[in-house]
Amino acid sequence: MAAKPHRIAVIDALPTEMQDHALVGMKDAAALLNVCVPQARKIIRDAGIPLVELTERKKLPRWGALRDFLMSRETVAA
Repeated sequence: MAAKPHRIAVIDALPTEMQDHALVGMKDAAALLNVCVPQARKIIRDAGIPLVELTERKKLPRWGALRDFLMSRETVAA
């Protein structure tokens, strides 16, 4: 996994019961996925990660769902 953006480190500093519900900006999601923002949106949408609709145009994933998706993509080195 790519290096965690500062905002993700801030989420990790939240109380455990709040972390999964924190929203992740698309720029941070793109950094974690190591792609550009439009590609991150497509990957998240195609993976079926639920999004929280803040406005008609702005929808963001929760950290818990995004983290689970990232962990599902991890591979073990041979």
